[in-house]
Amino acid sequence: MYFYLVRSFGDVPLKIKSTSSDEDIVQLAKSTQQEVLTQIVKDLAEAEPNAVTTYGDVRDKGRITRYTVNTIQADVALWMENYPAAITACDKVISSRRFGLIASSAAWYNILYRTGNSNESIFEIQFSQQKLNPFYTMHALPATRRYI
Repeated sequence: MYFYLVRSFGDVPLKIKSTSSDEDIVQLAKSTQQEVLTQIVKDLAEAEPNAVTTYGDVRDKGRITRYTVNTIQADVALWMENYPAAITACDKVISSRRFGLIASSAAWYNILYRTGNSNESIFEIQFSQQKLNPFYTMHALPATRRYI
């Protein structure tokens, strides 16, 4: 989330220590964009060796893996104009041989965007129409109700 914040606002407050009690809530000064990006790089470097390479099934697409971390590392490095680091991170994903481009066909759009979880995908938000939010029926409009 800090990567989104720093790209949108530049300097932002950086809180590294968790808030465990009311006494931990303090006013924070803004950290520079460079300080935040440096912390992001550090956090990703720490996460990389601890992330799994696979969960063994389609869960690889909807959960963080080492290759997701590598992809974020590449994105951050590009944002920082650190091209050698971006190439290194991309090479880790490419050399894994777990991802590739979808072959050109009439169905490429459906494979990528309707079916999902294709070989071209590194991370996707998982969705199933069969698993509705438990609050859906509470907030759904009755079929007989119409607004004009």
